[in-house]
Amino acid sequence: MLKASDFPDGFEAVKDDLDGDWALESVAIYCSSEQPSLLEGEVGRRGMVYRSPTEWINQRVTRHSGDDALTVMENVRQFVAGCKMLVPDSSLSILAEDLAGADSVLVAGVIQGIPNRWLFVRQGDLVAQLDLEYQTTGAEARPLAQKVAARLCAGTDAC
Repeated sequence: MLKASDFPDGFEAVKDDLDGDWALESVAIYCSSEQPSLLEGEVGRRGMVYRSPTEWINQRVTRHSGDDALTVMENVRQFVAGCKMLVPDSSLSILAEDLAGADSVLVAGVIQGIPNRWLFVRQGDLVAQLDLEYQTTGAEARPLAQKVAARLCAGTDAC
């Protein structure tokens, strides 16, 4: 998991449960067809919420059996490509890839006019998903993705 020190000054880790509909898979209710699982073969998870006076970031790290972490990353791409939105002012797109780790994807979304970003980073059998409240570009997400990848390496022998 990331630590508060991985963020700019002012961030603190405030809780380790992730209530709410913040994860990308919660967007599936706005899609016209069923979307692939982003939790394929999940065997464990941890989460954390980080807050500053002006921003918040949710992080969930999941461990997957066999090669299912690879499948999850492919499913992220299929989810974005296959989601035909049912509501106006809504869209999903892949903003950036290969930011860090064995695989990574930055997803941009606008749901009912509200923008969002989700960052996925994989190392070995671990996949981190971060919900970034602020609008960020691939270049801006790269340093955070690199920190996530480094933290994931501590939890897998794939690095």
